[in-house]
Amino acid sequence: MNITYFGTNSDFLSDGFFQPGDGDLDVISASSTEIVVRNPDTGVLTTLTGTGFALQNGEPAGGTITSMTIREGTNTLATFSNIAWSLVAFEQAAVAATEDDNFAPLGALMSSSGNIIIDASGATDPFEMDDFEYFSQFLTTSVILTGTGGDDELIGGNNADTINPGANDGYDRIHGTQGNDTIVFGGADSNSYYEIEYDRVAGPLTVTADTGAGSVSVVGAGFTDTYQNAAAALTAPDGGLGIVGSRGNDAFNITTALGTWITIGGGAGRDVYNLTLNESMRLFFNWDGVNGANQGLVMNLATGVVSNDGLGFTDQINVSGPARLEIRATDFADRLTGSDRDESFITERGNDTVDGGGGFDRVRYDRSGVDAVTVDLVAGTATGTWDGFGFTDTLTSIEYIRGSRYGNDVILGTGADERFEGEGGNDSLVGRGGDDRLEGDSGNDTLIGGDGRDRLDGGDGNDLLDASGGDAATQGYGDYIRPGLGSDTILGHAALYANDAGLDISYGPLSGIGGLTIVVGANGTGTAVSGTAGAVNDTFTYANYFEGSGDGDLITGSDADHYEGYAPLGGADTVHGGGGFDELNYSYEAEYYGGNGSGITANMGAGTVIDTQGFTDRFSGIDQIRGSAFADSMAAGGVAGGVRFYGEAGNDTIVGGAGDDYLNDGAGNDSLTGGAGNDFFVNEGGTDVFDGGAGVDTLFTDVTGTAADAYTLVANLTTGEQYGLEFADQNVDTLVSIENYQLVGLVSALVTGNADNNRLTTDAGDDTITGGLGNDTVDAGFGTDTAVLAVNRTDATATEQTDGSIRIVSSQGTDIFVAVEFFEFNDGTVAAADLFEEEEESNDAPGELVPGTDGDDTLTGTANNDTVAGGAGNDTLNGAGGNDNISASDGDDVVDGGAGNDSIGGGTGNDTILGGSGNDVIGAGQGDDDADGGTGNDVVNGGPGNDTLIGGEGDDTMGASFGNDRVEGRGGDDSLGGGTGRDTLLGEGGDDAIGAGEGNDSVDGGAGNDFLAGGGRNDVVLGGTGNDTINGGAGNDTLDGGTGSDVFVFNDFVSGEVDRILNFEDGSDSFRMTGIMNAPGTGLQGRVDALNITDVTIEGEAGVSMTYAGHEILLTGVSAAALGVEDFTFL
Repeated sequence: MNITYFGTNSDFLSDGFFQPGDGDLDVISASSTEIVVRNPDTGVLTTLTGTGFALQNGEPAGGTITSMTIREGTNTLATFSNIAWSLVAFEQAAVAATEDDNFAPLGALMSSSGNIIIDASGATDPFEMDDFEYFSQFLTTSVILTGTGGDDELIGGNNADTINPGANDGYDRIHGTQGNDTIVFGGADSNSYYEIEYDRVAGPLTVTADTGAGSVSVVGAGFTDTYQNAAAALTAPDGGLGIVGSRGNDAFNITTALGTWITIGGGAGRDVYNLTLNESMRLFFNWDGVNGANQGLVMNLATGVVSNDGLGFTDQINVSGPARLEIRATDFADRLTGSDRDESFITERGNDTVDGGGGFDRVRYDRSGVDAVTVDLVAGTATGTWDGFGFTDTLTSIEYIRGSRYGNDVILGTGADERFEGEGGNDSLVGRGGDDRLEGDSGNDTLIGGDGRDRLDGGDGNDLLDASGGDAATQGYGDYIRPGLGSDTILGHAALYANDAGLDISYGPLSGIGGLTIVVGANGTGTAVSGTAGAVNDTFTYANYFEGSGDGDLITGSDADHYEGYAPLGGADTVHGGGGFDELNYSYEAEYYGGNGSGITANMGAGTVIDTQGFTDRFSGIDQIRGSAFADSMAAGGVAGGVRFYGEAGNDTIVGGAGDDYLNDGAGNDSLTGGAGNDFFVNEGGTDVFDGGAGVDTLFTDVTGTAADAYTLVANLTTGEQYGLEFADQNVDTLVSIENYQLVGLVSALVTGNADNNRLTTDAGDDTITGGLGNDTVDAGFGTDTAVLAVNRTDATATEQTDGSIRIVSSQGTDIFVAVEFFEFNDGTVAAADLFEEEEESNDAPGELVPGTDGDDTLTGTANNDTVAGGAGNDTLNGAGGNDNISASDGDDVVDGGAGNDSIGGGTGNDTILGGSGNDVIGAGQGDDDADGGTGNDVVNGGPGNDTLIGGEGDDTMGASFGNDRVEGRGGDDSLGGGTGRDTLLGEGGDDAIGAGEGNDSVDGGAGNDFLAGGGRNDVVLGGTGNDTINGGAGNDTLDGGTGSDVFVFNDFVSGEVDRILNFEDGSDSFRMTGIMNAPGTGLQGRVDALNITDVTIEGEAGVSMTYAGHEILLTGVSAAALGVEDFTFL
């Protein structure tokens, strides 16, 4: 049987046959082959075509119907063909349905002509199969159904049906029935949403969906439904797929993927939801496919227990994965409690109570029938009307509000970081404190940021965007403003502008407005006017950073001695920087326009930039150009003064000029060439070429974020190479005409100068630095560092300077050394402290050789410089006075160096070693040793085994080795290093430098201003008293600065790592971070926005979570609202 529906009236069956007022149809005409009847109540005409028609007293007496056409006026509603129905049976079925509500005969008649093929694809309006619902349960053949392009309501029978709903305008309803049905979604368009409802099925159901794979199956009692081309519905940008459960105890096993949308309504029964969320999804409790809830929803997402699903049943929700779960509640008084996850709640009508719990939680009022809402998160209330019913919601721990669709909403924030969306209407959004995001959307909105670094998006309309309030100290680099279309008034922050910051204003999302003319005057005041009249007509104050539109813009900066930045974006733009320090920034064009662009070509002398989209921008008065994510070409182009270029990502070619240039390579494999001036190169990674040209040029290499033991960095200005020594696949940088070198990071380095007057600076590693010829300056930083001089000790004159530096004059030149512990001459290595020590006459006398045996010896030296060799056995060795060389050899030995600068080797065995007075060098050797340097500036090193090393008084250098060692600096400014194993490192008094090794180590700086670094595992680092610098390194570390103003350093963000900071003191402690970058729309000058900073509960204690690139930092002792840009230094 074929049924074709043409449109205008989906109720063609009931209007044609089932609703006569007196139970009879009017016969308009009759013959043996055609009968025309009319329903007197509806006027619908039906033409029956067939053979052998006969009437008796106006009633059917015989004949066979082969086709049927139903009309209303001039419109054909539907046709039936390929049928062979008895005219009498049809009349009886119609009477049974009309008078007795008995649809079984009609279902049997419908099933008598084979499969039922229903085609509504050509209909002029939606197909709502209400009539078919009466007899669908009585159909015994398969239904093959094609819907319209509108919002249909479709139903099959109880056999194996195929339903293709086609596209829709936002909502197709499909009733699930018994039978192994196939539902085809291949016709979905961008806004097609489909809801399949199994409320007619007794259940239980098992619904399994993997939205990324596009697979959905529904298994019920005796049937399995298959969803064909489900991906087309799941990925519809403004559509999706919804499923309503049965009347039984259903199980929903749902895994979501990015870019998909699915909604689930469990309906009646005790349902279980097992959700793995990589994309948001919705559970709805307001609708069960029939009437919906009849009482309030009560749920606690922290436990997953739904104690009342609105129908009186208890459900269980189990959620994992990073994405947000949305709950749509009932029209009654709901009680909703969230978890520590990010969640969303649609409260519906009723006076609801919502406690978001942890996470960044949203409440939505953007539903049809909602008038304006007033939300005050300090008071914890939201009031309004919903379908004419007033409501008052009680809100706790809610950070995100979406207002009504069209009402004039008022939304007021707290001191926390929050997000408000006004939607339509003339809305008033007030952030109060915290780093807020306020979005007015359409309408004439008022957005007031308040304290914190806020983002204000005006949307369409004539908006007031007020960023003038709040403490300047909380503003970071200034609020980020996206005005949108309309005549907007933008108010900046006067005090912040006075501190050389200001508003960031972005017109990046706009195009087709005839370009913008942006004019900046004194105090960052000015106007932005579009070429298309009325599209944009804005005024602003205290702004200093501007993103243009997608069209060709004209931007004129101020003459103020102030930083101003410009990101011209699309179109052929013209930028006049004016006075002050002005920057052109192309780093975000890939984010706006995708990866289809190419690198910029910038010529500072010509004043032109060809941007990533091929447009030629022109500029004047620009001091720095920041490149794109592509392969850029930037050149000074004959500029007499110095230029500043920042390469960003991509393989860039950067050429300086005759002045003192600043050239930063950014990521990628870059080529940087200086000129005649004193150029400064910054190396951030890749395989690069740095050619300084003439002048005194400096290479600054930043390896912060690299573990101390990752590799040894080699930088040789003579051979012109820089590389990691242990890299299997080395990135070798080429260095040409570089005179000065500066390294920042934890790795150790081998640095070699050239014949020029070099300045060589390293950082926290154990560095070896060779200045070579020339008058060099070496600053070795932290760590145990060695300077190499290619002369004999006797051919060098060393002088200690008043500032603590060491001046050495030799045939190599006159060199200055800072923070160098050892000096390696051709004829030996000398500790820095020994360079100036007056050698007493007693110590000039030759000592004795005191040999031991293989037994247990007791050996004592003289007052002279003795050699005491213990041999095998458990020996007791005493150096007495003089600078002795003591070797304990095998056995469990006891060694006392006595007075003098002794060299002591423990050998194998569990030795006890005391350096005594003087500057001693101790190597504990193999075994579980106890070594104490005593007084003086000692070098104490462990060996394999679990050693206890004590520096004693003086500035000691100590290093653990293999084993679980304990290293104590005691007094003085000590340098301590861990080895392989679970070490305990204690700085105690003095300004110490401590670096943990491999293993789960414990580091305690003690008193003093210490530099403390974890190693490659899960370390515990305690600063103690003093102003400490703490870097946990790789692994999941626990950091505690103790008292004082401490700096926590994060140089590398590794996805999956979780560090914890205890007792963070806001206003005293701070962070130094490297590699943090913002995405567009978060404020182009600052980087705090790139961190996701939220309040959390950590083991029952209030704290903060900061995440970036999947790396999480947990803090206790502080709230998210308290953290501002003043707490961070970004490199």
